[in-house]
This record gives sequence, C-alpha cells and structure tokens, in this order.
Amino acid sequence: MRQLWLVLLVVGLLAAGCTGQEAEQTTGGAEAGKVEQLEAARKQLEAERDQLKQQVAELTTQVKRLTEEKEVRNLVDLQARQVIAAMLKKNDSALRELVADTVTVEKEKLVFRDLAGSKEPIDYPFLERANDVRQRWYELQPDDRFVTGMEIYGDDSLLAVMVMTFRKEGDSWKLESIANDI
Repeated sequence: MRQLWLVLLVVGLLAAGCTGQEAEQTTGGAEAGKVEQLEAARKQLEAERDQLKQQVAELTTQVKRLTEEKEVRNLVDLQARQVIAAMLKKNDSALRELVADTVTVEKEKLVFRDLAGSKEPIDYPFLERANDVRQRWYELQPDDRFVTGMEIYGDDSLLAVMVMTFRKEGDSWKLESIANDI
C-alpha cells in the first residue's frame, strides 16, 4: 500500500509539474502576443503623430500666409483709396507717388504700359465722382502682386468695380494696373 501511495504521489507531482510548465508556456505566449500588439500600437501612434506634425506645419504656414495677406490687405486698401481720392481731386503729384514705374500720369488719365512692350498702352480716365468706396474682394498673389476689387458708388448705385493690381516695390505697394469689372 505504501508503494501505491508512493506511486500516486510521484504521478501527482509529475502531473503538477507538467501543468505548471504548460501554464508557464501559455502565459509566456500570451505575453509575447501582448508585446507584439503593443509594438504595433506604438508604431501606429508614431505614424499618427508624424501625420499630425505635418498637418500642424501646413496649418502654421497657412496661418502665416493669411496673416501676411491681411496685413497687406489693410495697407493696399488704404493705398487704393488714396489713388481714387487723388484721381477725383486730379492730383497728379499724389498719383505719381502711388503708381508703379510702368504707369504714367497724364492730363486726367493714367497710362499703363507693359514693360515687355507686347501690348499697347492702356489709358484709364480719372474718376469723375465717387460718393463711397468699398473693397469687395482681394487676393495676395505669390509673385508680390496684390489684386483688389474696389466698388465705386454714386448717389445711390454702384458705378463700377475697379480691379486694381498693386506690385510691391521695395517696402511699398504701387498701383500697376486698373480695369473695370462692370
């Protein structure tokens, strides 16, 4: 009987040892799987972080461009109003200060010339009247030009929309061309 107990005890210990070994192998396999999952999650998060950094850089560039555009818009809006006021007053000397080198101020008109000489000069007569002026739209272009649409109102109606193009010359913006939108 004692031998039977001894055999049962040995079989029990062997069974317990095998079960513990299987548990260790199962636990080790689960931990390896978790490590792989965590590594994959880390790589995904790093990719998302890099993508978000790129988006932040793009948005920062866009905000900088829009801020610059707003600053230029304020300057050019004032400049455009000064051009219109000088035209209404027929103030040639003030206009000469506000126009680009390619523009000539003549008797009651501005003459716009193409530097390349490919186009005929364009005459733009001075405005006769304007009771109110309003900036309708604007656009800062990448080639250091700023284009704006200025609404010119008479007594109760819109007389014209002047499309005015300004070019940066040194530290100031100079009128380069005018065209009527309507």
